[in-house]
Formats: sequence, structure tokens, C-alpha cells
Amino acid sequence: MSQREPTAGTFSGNYGWVLLLAALLIIFNCMYVLNGVPHSEGAEFIATFLLPFALALWVVWDARSRRCTPCYDFGLLVYFFWIAAIPGYLVWTRGWRGLIVFIGFIILVLSTWIAPYIVWSLTQRNG
Repeated sequence: MSQREPTAGTFSGNYGWVLLLAALLIIFNCMYVLNGVPHSEGAEFIATFLLPFALALWVVWDARSRRCTPCYDFGLLVYFFWIAAIPGYLVWTRGWRGLIVFIGFIILVLSTWIAPYIVWSLTQRNG
């Protein structure tokens, strides 16, 4: 019996899980800012590694759905070297259009850090 692989049409095969996780991290970080509480070390540790893990998982799902996984430890390599491996994979599978997807991923990662600063500046201005 073969295991069903995620395809590009499913929520997990598309960008859904990555977008959902990024939204949850933004809400998580903004709630800390709104409550005026510094991040705990455990929460910061989890938030630091969770989004690159989701991005690496998306790349592995995408590679399996395209049937172009280059090596057995591809997911581990993507996780540890995500900043270089993801654009390399996207250019390899999509050509130069893959850089547009990578820019979207970078915007997602940066938004989890920038959104709390925007919330903080709005709360400081309004008193």
C-alpha cells in the first residue's frame, strides 16, 4: 500500500501551512508586545526554529510532489542551510521565477519580527 504524498493542490502542498504558522507567530509576538511582557527563553527558542522548520518541510513536500528529491537527507540539509538551500531548490525547480517565491518567504520571516515593532510603536504613540 503506497502512502499518499501531498500534492500542490492540498493545503499542506501549497503555502497554507507556512502562512498559517507565520500568522500564528505574528500573533504570538504581538501579544507579548501588547501585554508588555518580555519573551520567555523557551518561547523565543521555539519561535526561532519553527518557521525555518516549516519552510524546510514545505520544500520537502514540494520536492516529493514533483518527484525530484536530490538525496535521502534532503530535508535535513534544507533545514540547516535553509537560507541557501531554499533559493537553490526554487531556482532548480522553477527557474528564475523561484526567486519570487523565495522573496515571499523572506517577507514572511521578516514580518514575524517587524509586526511586533509596528504594534509597539502604535501602542507607544497612543499612550
